[in-house]
Amino acid sequence: MEYNLKALNKDPDLRNKFAIEVKNKFEALEAGTAEERLWEILKDSIEKAAEENIPKQPKREHKKWMAQSILDKMALRRKAKQHPSRYKSIDKEIKKSAMRQKKNG
Repeated sequence: MEYNLKALNKDPDLRNKFAIEVKNKFEALEAGTAEERLWEILKDSIEKAAEENIPKQPKREHKKWMAQSILDKMALRRKAKQHPSRYKSIDKEIKKSAMRQKKNG
């Protein structure tokens, strides 16, 4: 999950609420807790505090002209990174398809 962390910098009230919530959950821990368990509890408390206090970041949308076939070729390109010649040919196909699709709108 992605959170809008810039909101913490801009809003001091939000920053304080988040810090207090994490601090309260961390203070409730027992002193003799094992390291692994301590890490899990700390991670969970930070995630819960972020979920409750920090707004979610909006997802980016693809360009309207971007076709599913181009996105599929991009997935193939990611898998072909180990094979330079195959990667180059797929990359050229993507660029040609994208230019064609963008012109046609």
